[in-house]
Amino acid sequence: MLDREGLPLDPISITFTTGALEPSVSYAVPSQVGTYGAGVEQLLYFYATNFASVDFELYALDDADLMRILEQGSLPQGTGNEPWAPSGAPLRRWTESVEGARNVPVQGVTSLGDGAPLAAGHYYVRTPGTPYGGALAFSVVDTAITTKLSNDELLIWALDHDSGTPVGDLELTVSGPGVQGVSVRTDAQGFASVAVPRPRDVVDTWRMYVVRSDGTRTGLARS
Repeated sequence: MLDREGLPLDPISITFTTGALEPSVSYAVPSQVGTYGAGVEQLLYFYATNFASVDFELYALDDADLMRILEQGSLPQGTGNEPWAPSGAPLRRWTESVEGARNVPVQGVTSLGDGAPLAAGHYYVRTPGTPYGGALAFSVVDTAITTKLSNDELLIWALDHDSGTPVGDLELTVSGPGVQGVSVRTDAQGFASVAVPRPRDVVDTWRMYVVRSDGTRTGLARS
């Protein structure tokens, strides 16, 4: 380095040490709402930084909480450092040990059903004390539902989740702007159609619709 007169300065070495990264846990999922197939064990991958162990709580979601999450497209806000939790008691609580270097994310995996597949239904898992990324609402389904929304029609296709074969004679319930709790039944090819209001006829121009299967099968879709 040179001084203001252009003369060289004596060499100098400056060192410092950063603090440790703040402990954190995040789930390796594409969004806060997702699905798992009912036919296999449901595994949740996660990343933990500067934690020796990670706690988990699994809840069942009732219809009110499920629809609230689907309608807003994200999980409700928690309080303080706690992610949101349903009002009911957890189905189970457990802890996974984490081994790895400090100050780097370490990948772990846990079984949501304690080594066995969860029954078809709607669930919520969270890690207490981790406000960012440590929560997931998910449905365990045996039926895959695909939707296609046009200007005045919602087309629905129901398939068996594992085989991909169409599911005929399946009763579905559709809810959204201008359509509340409308029931429809799939044909032999797994298709069903519901008339929906045009965008100019409803306040919600996003026109998000939730489709659920009723009866012996479980499936869920959000257009």
